[in-house]
Amino acid sequence: MPDIESQDTACWWQLLKEFDVAYGQNEVLVYYRQHGQSLSRNKIAAIKKIWEAYDYENLSFLKKCYCFLFWAYNATRKRINF
Repeated sequence: MPDIESQDTACWWQLLKEFDVAYGQNEVLVYYRQHGQSLSRNKIAAIKKIWEAYDYENLSFLKKCYCFLFWAYNATRKRINF
């Protein structure tokens, strides 16, 4: 595993590099509990972690901006269900 805090993101990226395609499901498979300091609750920390993951991938600044905007759009869309 890469030595970054967002290891689950890096793991998914490694899998996608190897297999090229992934399919999502609109079905809840797992429930988990979040505590007050979790990355899932702290959006500023989540932004920093995703940017750190982009650094780990050695993306150019423009590519990082593009990926970040895409990530932010999808994260927002998922939470407001449009």
